[in-house]
This record gives sequence, structure tokens and C-alpha cells, in this order.
Amino acid sequence: MKKIIFILSMLCISAPMFAQYGDYYLVNEGYRMGYKSPNKEKIAASYDSTFKKNGKLKKVEINKYHANGKLLYSNTQNGKQETFYTFFKDSLYQSGTIMFKGDTSSVWQYKFNEEGKPISYFWAQKSINNIKWKQLTYYDEKNRAIKYENRNKKDKLRGYSTITYSEDGKIAERKYYWKGKLESVYSYACDGKGEPVKSANNIQYCSSKGAHADGRYYVTNETIKNGKSQREVLTYSPDSLLISYEKTNIKGKLLWKREYAYENKLLKTLHVYNGKGKLTNRNEYEYWNEGYRSSLKKYKGNGELISRVKTNYDWLK
Repeated sequence: MKKIIFILSMLCISAPMFAQYGDYYLVNEGYRMGYKSPNKEKIAASYDSTFKKNGKLKKVEINKYHANGKLLYSNTQNGKQETFYTFFKDSLYQSGTIMFKGDTSSVWQYKFNEEGKPISYFWAQKSINNIKWKQLTYYDEKNRAIKYENRNKKDKLRGYSTITYSEDGKIAERKYYWKGKLESVYSYACDGKGEPVKSANNIQYCSSKGAHADGRYYVTNETIKNGKSQREVLTYSPDSLLISYEKTNIKGKLLWKREYAYENKLLKTLHVYNGKGKLTNRNEYEYWNEGYRSSLKKYKGNGELISRVKTNYDWLK
């Protein structure tokens, strides 16, 4: 799919500041609840500091989170870039704005239907009035998305995709069109090759689950394109902790593998191997009792420390 950019969930681009969206107001870098919300929940904040291996401060990132756990504000690039978010009914991202060196860089916003499903999305540059593209979503009687439209700044239809469902309610097939031409067909049936379409990409997805005698289980995700298969295999412990992930290319060659080790619920280690089985990276994660990450150390395969990130959450103190 060369030309189509259907972004189904845009959370990191951004929307106009100091205006009301849904239940929230943005007021001069401060936040307060809108009149529609009955709750007066506090804003929770975290401060992330990234250090070089020699201990010298490299950069400081400030992230503020709403009480629902979603990111509300971030300050990155040593204060040069700020990102502001607002919410719809305290749970869904409604809009956002990226400011760079004090000027608006980009803006995005969703509109929702009565069931809380997104029906339109737009992305604008510099100003809310400078819309570059937007996406419209259509639903069936069961409130399932069946069509996405991609429109340019003049509201002209550029491309669209359609979705069909199987009897059990799972997605059976997606078709992608660009300028009226069918470009790709994605089939999610494990026992078929998808609908043959001349001059279009035919891609088949299949996911299956199995178990080992010791209680471990695995999930295999397979992508078949032009008769060639690419696989992902995820292996889990009996209590559903991910313990390994490996990926092979269409030639069946291992691309890389990740292995996870858990000393306890508060300490996790990730080992990353290349296709030849050589250790390339090791990450060590530490967590607070509440499940939030408190520390991340990254090492090269030879044990050299690359970086260290420490995180403190105000609401855990």
C-alpha cells in the first residue's frame, strides 16, 4: 500500500489550545474541568530525567497525566516542544496541540457520535483553520466501522477503505482504494487465499494459538503475500507473561528475537538477539508497586551502558 495513509488512531499529532473541547478547558498552561463533568479529579504528574552513561544530565522531559492515566501534557526537546491534550468523557483523546518554541506547530481533533465512536478526524498545520487532511468513519447498525474516507484540504475524496465482518463478528476482510482504484485486499481468514484481484496487492492475515505441555502457550501471527509467509511467534508463561517474541521474514529466516525474564513483578529484563542469535541489546525495567515504570537502563550487547531513565510519579508519593 504505497500511497494510502489511513490513520485510525492519531494520538501524537496535535489541536487548538485555550478552547473548549468536550468536557475540558485549556487555560494558559493550566487545566480545569469543564462544566459538564461532575468530578473534580486532580492532575497527576511525572518527571522523567534522562542521563548519559557518565551521569551527566542529558535532557529532562516533563509529562503530566490525568487521573485516568492518559498523557495530558508533555514538555520535550529541553523545553522547545510542548504537547497539550484534551479528553472526551474523561477517557478518549479529543484533541491536541503541538507547540514548538512557543508557536503552534500542528493541531488535531476528533468528533464522536452518541456511542462515543469517532466519526471524523482532522489534522491541521499551524492553525485550526489550516486543515491539511481529514478522515471520516462510517458504522453499521451494530456500531462497527465499515468504511473510512480520506479527504484532502479541499474536502476532495482521495482514498477510502471498506471493512466486512464474518458471522462471529470478527473482521473478515479490508479493501483499500486510492483515487477510485483498488490497491490492496487484506484477508483475515486462515483457510483461504483472499479474493483474487488483478493488479492489486492480496495480503492474508492468520492468527492461531497453541499450548505446550508445561502450561506455556503461544500465539502465531502469519502474513501471507503473493504466496510467501512472514511470521511472528509470541510465547507466554501460564500466567500470561510474555517470555519471548520472534519474527521471521518471507524466506523463513529469523530476523530477530526478544526474550523476557521476570525476577519479580517489579523487575523485568529484556534481551534482544539478531537473526544470527547474537545478543545486541539488554534493557532492565524496574516498576513501582502500582505498575508504573520507575527506571529503565539500556545496555549494548557487550554490557556497555547506553542510557538510564528514572521516573517519579507525584501521586505515588
